Amino acid sequence: MDNLKILNAILKNVFSFTCLFAFLCCCRPAHAVTEFISTINKTGQDYDTLTLWEAAMDNATDLTDGTVKTGDWDTQVGSDIADATAVTWDVGVSTGTLLHMTGTQYLIKVSGGTLADDDVIDDGGGNTFNINGAPDSAIITAHLYNDDGDLVDNLVIDGLVTDATNYWKVTVPSGERHDGTAGSGAVIDPTATARGIYILDPNTVIEWVEIDGAVIPSGAGVIQVGAANATIDSVIIHDWTDAATFNTIGITDNGSGSTFTVMNSIIYNSRSRGISANSDANIYNTIVHDTNSQGIHIGAGTAVVKNCIVTEATLTDFSGTFDASSDNNITDGVFAAGPDLDSGITHSSGNSGVTVTDTSQNFETTVLPTLNAGEVAWFNNDTLDKSSRITAVIDDNTLTLAEESVTGNSDFFSINKSAYYRTATELYVDFSDGTEDFHLIANAPALDAGADLSGTFTDDIDEQTRPIRTLWDIGADESLFGLSRRVIIF
Repeated sequence: MDNLKILNAILKNVFSFTCLFAFLCCCRPAHAVTEFISTINKTGQDYDTLTLWEAAMDNATDLTDGTVKTGDWDTQVGSDIADATAVTWDVGVSTGTLLHMTGTQYLIKVSGGTLADDDVIDDGGGNTFNINGAPDSAIITAHLYNDDGDLVDNLVIDGLVTDATNYWKVTVPSGERHDGTAGSGAVIDPTATARGIYILDPNTVIEWVEIDGAVIPSGAGVIQVGAANATIDSVIIHDWTDAATFNTIGITDNGSGSTFTVMNSIIYNSRSRGISANSDANIYNTIVHDTNSQGIHIGAGTAVVKNCIVTEATLTDFSGTFDASSDNNITDGVFAAGPDLDSGITHSSGNSGVTVTDTSQNFETTVLPTLNAGEVAWFNNDTLDKSSRITAVIDDNTLTLAEESVTGNSDFFSINKSAYYRTATELYVDFSDGTEDFHLIANAPALDAGADLSGTFTDDIDEQTRPIRTLWDIGADESLFGLSRRVIIF
């Protein structure tokens, strides 16, 4: 295991350097909106905790009405101006409130007049600075660090009018982010019996944080969504408990209207469900491992689940009703979200080695037309609790498989783009308690078996661009190992 981790780390560093070089050679377009960035849990930080940051930013009130402006400043006279201080400019003609100033940026709520390049912001007490450049509308952003160790905090995001352009964002800056394993980046260790992060304002983005050891109220989530269009990207949630019962969840929502998208995330050692959706949800390239209930549960709403892996759930891995477009998932159990391309019972004789026969089927007619070029299909043997990639459709009645001992006579089967009966041992670098590493190993069944989701996102939990080869991998990691044995349908 240790050698495998070292090799994977070396390969990822080489790949990351190549991607960085390519990125630096490209021009980036200008944006009409600017992130106003406050630092948390950092030497010389703007705020000690996320809770203090959120309370200060609530004074912006409405990010959508054009009154909240941000940008760079220069030419300071006197000292920094304190949060929530009344300020003037245009020789006192224009007025507003300075919500916060960092070492380079300002956030001002304009109450009278307009704010422009070269305006001199004055608090009336001898402290001034100049606006440097045209002001923009704001994305209210927290950059979380780990300079002072784990951040003991519970965050409630509530109090701003937002839209798809101007919203809350909690992230970890590049260079400080985790590497897909616990303890390698910025960590929130919630205190008291409360949700780790409770999202009550629409369009909020949470990314790159790790939440460890939360004590959650019964029925609640470590991250709970109570507003529309939340995005949860590249988070690690693990090892939480609850105050009374087993009914606590990694990521969940408040029901109708509380919609969310989860991508590139890892949830493990769950007191109850890993993810539970009771409203519309999109769950992509996410790993759920070792839950005390269902892995991914859909109670209501339309849920699209693609490229996800669920292993070692005490109850059902994939539970509930999934949107018909859900597909390309993996489980160690009897069902992963995704439709059957075909199903039946193998013939009573002639099935051995890597050959599957079923004279009542029309494999060539029913299976091949549903696959795009290069896509993978799986033969899931429900009698033997085994599965294999299909290497070829010989004719309407005959398939060949990549693995032996997966076919037998008179066995119930289905053919899917999702794979059943694939264990954590076959997938992950390490899933032992305390040393978990959910990067994919060489020849893992998740390699080159995913759906292309580049219309939604293009990277993985290690900030690598997907795909590395031709096809996407399933799970949070886009592995550099690849398949030593390519088994792709036509």
